[in-house]
Amino acid sequence: MVTILPPVENRQTFMQKLGGGIEKGLDIAEKYANEYQQGEALKKSGYGHLAGLSPELQKVAIAEDLKSQSKMNLFREKAKALGIDLESPKKSFKDNLMKEPSEKSNESEMDIEDQFPSNEEIAKHALIDPSVAREERAAKNMAIKEKGKKIESQRKQFEADREYHSKVSRPIVEQATERLKSSMIQKGVRSQLRKDIESGETSGFFPYAVDKMGLESFRSPESARFSSEVKNLFVVSLNEIPGARPNQFIERFLSYAQPLIGRNVEANLSVLDVDDFIQDIKDEQAKQELKLAKEDREKSGYVKEDISERAFDKMGDFVNRRQEKMAQDIRTRHEKDMSAADLMSEVLNGKVIKGTPLTPKMMKIFYIKNDKDVNKALQEAEKAGFILPEYMD
Repeated sequence: MVTILPPVENRQTFMQKLGGGIEKGLDIAEKYANEYQQGEALKKSGYGHLAGLSPELQKVAIAEDLKSQSKMNLFREKAKALGIDLESPKKSFKDNLMKEPSEKSNESEMDIEDQFPSNEEIAKHALIDPSVAREERAAKNMAIKEKGKKIESQRKQFEADREYHSKVSRPIVEQATERLKSSMIQKGVRSQLRKDIESGETSGFFPYAVDKMGLESFRSPESARFSSEVKNLFVVSLNEIPGARPNQFIERFLSYAQPLIGRNVEANLSVLDVDDFIQDIKDEQAKQELKLAKEDREKSGYVKEDISERAFDKMGDFVNRRQEKMAQDIRTRHEKDMSAADLMSEVLNGKVIKGTPLTPKMMKIFYIKNDKDVNKALQEAEKAGFILPEYMD
């Protein structure tokens, strides 16, 4: 029996594969080298911007350019023969199209008269070659038409944006303006009410708290004492203000003062402290809104609809400064008629609320007590629960 062996497979050896790969790589490298040389040649001849096109399209573009150049040379010769002076005419429409991309970067910002020949120049060109003048006139008219469309589109977009934003922002700006107009009057009312309370006259205090502050529990002194409305009013005023920090001293003081409302001058004045604080926040927001409105009008031509949110975002630092002033005012009023011995008694008996602002009067007491050593005075004050002002205005 004859054994038939299977045909030997024609497999490539490792060296054959390696040689084939090298040959292919050399072909690719040669192709890129040729393309690079062609690109450099195009650049030298002034057609570098055509490097990305296929050879066929490059030939067409160069042929059209040469034809245009030939026509322009003929145009100049005719002008010379007719004795017409071409005073540095602006580039024709075709010249603009053949420019390098880098040359056209600011073209959209140029005036049409800077991009195309003037009407007088076009009329002069018509005497030389009417076809050239027709091309220039058609190109210029097209540019004028397109510019008009663009301007009209921008105008319509501006009016639509202004109407959309103004529907929301106009009432806000009007309200801010009215608020600041009446702000000084309202401050005068609160100032007089403070003087009345300090002198023992409280007949207008509770009606004010109900009507102006919205504190319903103040319809009677008894219900006011068992309410936490004043403290809640203060806490709520800080909610969601970016960067605003709670003040533990003020919150604890208001909790302490609430049961004494109607019977204690300091407690009654604390209610007005909260009202002053809230009204000052609203006044500051109105100021920020009007400031932003002015900036918007200068920049965009109208006030943007998010004006309140942007004003709100700027309030954090003001609120913290105003809280510190409020705390200082409360503590200074508390210390006003107290002797150094009484104040130190409070410290020794642990009656100082943690976070109490260190007033000049208390700092002087600690300074003298510690033999005029500032560092020791500050250490003792901090240990007792006092804090230094963060904002030193």
